[in-house]
Amino acid sequence: MNVIQCAILLGIGLQHKTVDDLIKELDIPTNQVLALFNKSIRKMSEYLDGICMQNISNKIFVNNNSSQQVEGASTSGASMQPTAISLEVSVFRFRVYSDLKTKG
Repeated sequence: MNVIQCAILLGIGLQHKTVDDLIKELDIPTNQVLALFNKSIRKMSEYLDGICMQNISNKIFVNNNSSQQVEGASTSGASMQPTAISLEVSVFRFRVYSDLKTKG
């Protein structure tokens, strides 16, 4: 992340400045401030997602005599049960909730 992106994040996040204030201080156009802010948030989101995914994969897979097995998995598959709600329904509910949250 470059210095301007850090300044934008600090200005908006910690100092509670408006985009107009940052435009005046940094002497760059509005669309560039917003684009750099968006890019910074995406970078941070991807980084944090990577940390979460690494943590999850470390919890799921354990090294057992140099072969990886899923914790709690049986070889017969008899303990597997269908989920109560399908993934599509969960994603749809999440999107509806997110849309309502952003509009509200």
